[in-house]
Amino acid sequence: MNTFKQLLKLPQTKAGIVTALVFQLVFFFVWLTAYDGVQERITELKVALINEDEQAGQMVAEQIEQNLPLTIDTSMSEDEATEALNNREIQMIVHIPDNFTDMLRSDEKAEITYSINQASATVGKQALEQIATKFTTTVNEQVAKQQLVMGGEQLATQLEESGLPEQAIATIGEELTTSLETVDVAPIQANINKINDTEGFAATMIPMMLVLASFVGSMTMNMQIQIADITLNRQGFKKWNVFWSRQLLNVIVSAGLAFLTYGLIALFDIQVTLPFWTVWFYQFLVFLSFLIVSQVFLILFGPAGMMGNIVLLSMQLVTSGVIVPIAMLSTFYQTVSSLLPATYAADGYFTVIFGGTGVTQEFMPLILIMAVALAICIVRIALKKQAPVATTK
Repeated sequence: MNTFKQLLKLPQTKAGIVTALVFQLVFFFVWLTAYDGVQERITELKVALINEDEQAGQMVAEQIEQNLPLTIDTSMSEDEATEALNNREIQMIVHIPDNFTDMLRSDEKAEITYSINQASATVGKQALEQIATKFTTTVNEQVAKQQLVMGGEQLATQLEESGLPEQAIATIGEELTTSLETVDVAPIQANINKINDTEGFAATMIPMMLVLASFVGSMTMNMQIQIADITLNRQGFKKWNVFWSRQLLNVIVSAGLAFLTYGLIALFDIQVTLPFWTVWFYQFLVFLSFLIVSQVFLILFGPAGMMGNIVLLSMQLVTSGVIVPIAMLSTFYQTVSSLLPATYAADGYFTVIFGGTGVTQEFMPLILIMAVALAICIVRIALKKQAPVATTK
């Protein structure tokens, strides 16, 4: 029992207990507040509606605008919508072809195509697919009902004008009613077009896994480097020499991790959609941004800054868009998302693994985030006094 008491007195033990408590509190608070009301905000998902049929297609298009619980944009051309979908500016394209009415009048199935970008958050993809299927079922019911009513009314009129005996009309009417009941009640089919798709469940987990592993690794590394930083300062090394040596180490480690990650992706036979050096440089920027951002709280507050990194970890997992689309988050969390590197890391990894328009658009935000984080660190180091040299007796 004495040993247990001594263990509890150690500052490292107290810090460990506090860290465990903070992890629990932060994750509960951030995740539950961020995902509260997500289902209601599904209306924020953007859809481009392209209708090329001016008859039955127009009727369906109007129903889509009125009944789909999404933000509908009818102003885009097909090429513009495809580009926007690849850039994740919209989440789905609904396309009604120019032969839609002709297909309804023939024995063939009319088709509505729903294009969904697979290089996006899982929750959003699944929700859109369910909405597309449900809407098509509803439209089928309405169209089939209208066809039956119109067909029945037309036949009834023709029979009345035929001059046949009432008994013959009644018999023919019964037979025609039986025939109408065999009419296809699902004349329209949904074509779910999954663009930028990839095979294997493991590949779909890469964006979230890499974001999580990269930032946790950065947090852990910086915690150890912070201890080394304090030690070197107490040994008489100049604070600026220690600081810039730390940044050099960040660059070297980031370069190595980028090579290692690409090698692991190749080892597990996960296909990438971009050239090697593009992927390597992008991963280098991601790792470097995580290392620089995760050192900010430690440089500002010392080891206690680890609590700030715990908050950052939770915030980034929630707002990066790997689980729930950013458009479905509240305004506050959308703003937070735009300020954190994980958002641009996730976007890039979706493109690397699934496909899209490239990752170069992610470079500048990552560089700007690093520049701001580095500037904060430089100001803090400038204000910091040189640590006194430790003496040994």
